[in-house]
Amino acid sequence: MQDSRNSLVSLLVVLIGGPYWWFAMEYNEFRDKLNESCELAGLDDAVASALFWRCEELTLSEKAVIYQEGAPLDFTFGLLLSGDLIVEKGGLILGGIFEHQVFGEMAYFTNERTRTATIRVGSAQAVILKFTLTSEELSSPVFTTLRTTLELQTWDRFVNTSQSGSEYPEIIHHWI
Repeated sequence: MQDSRNSLVSLLVVLIGGPYWWFAMEYNEFRDKLNESCELAGLDDAVASALFWRCEELTLSEKAVIYQEGAPLDFTFGLLLSGDLIVEKGGLILGGIFEHQVFGEMAYFTNERTRTATIRVGSAQAVILKFTLTSEELSSPVFTTLRTTLELQTWDRFVNTSQSGSEYPEIIHHWI
């Protein structure tokens, strides 16, 4: 019985493209969370469905580090559902990420494919959705609208940060 259950779980993981099939949030609730985000609102059902099976809901405590500056891309980005996050570069606070904002996408678009800043929890607790997408998956036709959205988000952050006097020395890489 246990062997057949393990086989079924393995088959489900292969069929849905990731290990997050046990995700507790229902699809309609997930879709509502996407639509609350300026960056992810309006994604079509194919993209939203694909993201649903590639995400994990995490509850994190104050000061927990989500991404460490200089770390290599781990093929994830996030959406903050509640709480707030702090963005640091070289130990200095650059700003914050607030509810319904996307974060961690910049590493996909830099030539070095590394984290450009440290992102950690600033509130007592934060709840995030962490999406896992390889560069190849993000380059695929299914994710064209998402890729474009994330590229624009990255460019806006790069320009805003540069204009505020904090520089990102990395060159932004745009896929064609």
